[in-house]
Amino acid sequence: MLTFKGAFQLYDIDNDGYITYNEMLRIVEAIYKMVGSMVKLPEDEDTPEKRVNKIFGLMDKVRPSR
Repeated sequence: MLTFKGAFQLYDIDNDGYITYNEMLRIVEAIYKMVGSMVKLPEDEDTPEKRVNKIFGLMDKVRPSR
């Protein structure tokens, strides 16, 4: 079973305790490549960049891009 800490570590590629925009983008790009056109995404999430921008807009209230 994957814990919160384990899930966080998947995204925190350089293990600095933060999930940066670029780290999130790398993971989301990989996910989008795996699912390809199997999933119809809403227009505001139809590219990895749009999805990561949306995630950071919702979650990153302290420091932009980190």
